[in-house]
Amino acid sequence: MNSQTKILIIRSKELLYTVIISLLIIFTIIMLVLIFGKKNNSGKDDTSNIDSNKTSYTYTPGVYTSDLVIGGNELSLKVTVDADRICSISLLNTNEYVETMYPLLSSSLESLSKQICTNNSTDNIQFDEGNQYTSMLLLDAINKALKNARK
Repeated sequence: MNSQTKILIIRSKELLYTVIISLLIIFTIIMLVLIFGKKNNSGKDDTSNIDSNKTSYTYTPGVYTSDLVIGGNELSLKVTVDADRICSISLLNTNEYVETMYPLLSSSLESLSKQICTNNSTDNIQFDEGNQYTSMLLLDAINKALKNARK
């Protein structure tokens, strides 16, 4: 019997490195598949599901307010509605400080008010380039007030 026993010596350090590198490669492949793989439509914005037709709401007639805080000053936004239309939008309890520190506030509200009262909706509002963020803040407060007014 001339069979010689062959002994294979594997160093544990090398084995550990091989396992770790293999796991990292597998993890990287899985992440790449998840990131760049087939995308489903459930991740789309809610705005893609909005109907392009005007949405008409029925309101409980009255005056509704919504609070908004600008620079530590609390302001109230007043929205007046009839049964089927938005009549007017205005700011309450503004003071000289707010008008001086935030000059775009009144012009933004005036522009929004015209569009909303004409369209009778807060959908598809066009913002002026210079006061986009102020308009978005005001539009959020208007939507809160209108939410209270809806039947």
